Amino acid sequence: MVQVNDITIFKGEAIAATFTVQPASEGDITGRTYTFTLKSRATDPVALLTKACPVIDGPNRKFQLTLTKLQTVALSADDYDYDIWRVDSGSEACVSVGTFRVLQGVLNP
Repeated sequence: MVQVNDITIFKGEAIAATFTVQPASEGDITGRTYTFTLKSRATDPVALLTKACPVIDGPNRKFQLTLTKLQTVALSADDYDYDIWRVDSGSEACVSVGTFRVLQGVLNP
């Protein structure tokens, strides 16, 4: 089941965002593969960033998106669209979607 989760960060911030797959009936997610995709707009043909999201606690249905300072400092302060998909063959499904907001800080202009 897809969840709507908006994410807000500062330009140049390293982040680790943990997601919990819903519903609980999904059970243990150990061994599953998730991919984060970021675009200026959802309909754009080219992604600005794609990143694998490892499972960090399979029995509790948790996986994590980590982005480094180098990955986020390259983004302009703006609102972007993102989604995260389970990409296991035969079980493809969107699990999270929303706005990815990058705020302009003072340290990383």
